[in-house]
Amino acid sequence: MKTLHFDNVTSPNFTKVTLINPKLRYGLCDRIIIRIEAMDTLNRPKLYGEDFFRIKLFSRVPYAAVIADMFVDYRNGTYLASFPLLWEGLMYIEVLLVHPAEAIPMFIPSIHGERSYAHNYVGEFEMIDDAGVKRAENVSCFEKPPKAVEIHIIPSTGSMVLRVPSKTRQGCATVMCSPKDQK
Repeated sequence: MKTLHFDNVTSPNFTKVTLINPKLRYGLCDRIIIRIEAMDTLNRPKLYGEDFFRIKLFSRVPYAAVIADMFVDYRNGTYLASFPLLWEGLMYIEVLLVHPAEAIPMFIPSIHGERSYAHNYVGEFEMIDDAGVKRAENVSCFEKPPKAVEIHIIPSTGSMVLRVPSKTRQGCATVMCSPKDQK
């Protein structure tokens, strides 16, 4: 992954939204078209696309909303979005930058089941067993899924997935269910 400077990241504060061919009044079924010009954190135009926006046209009274039914990424930092006008009233347009283009490559490894660039955390799980002894185990979060055992219980409407115990190093063949375990 290439090194990226924060100044090059899409900025929601500087990104510009413009209404194309504005009119004083619109009729039902007219189209509202907006242009989004992505800018970086130094207020410079972006030279590439792939930002992820959530865009909606809405009114407060009556409350109604519609998302853009047409969205074009020109891959140069410019985007067009179009909405059908489906009701009467005062309208608002909301453009929310969900993820800048620079963040998208960070999600790719996790989509393929690999380790992502996200931070890893350690969760501590504690319990008091039947003998009154406190038991604790630290478990890493946001890593590859742990080894699991899938158990089909008859009659059952489904199956369970159990994590293989890490401390005892037991395998799937050693898993047993007793009547007290089934609630």
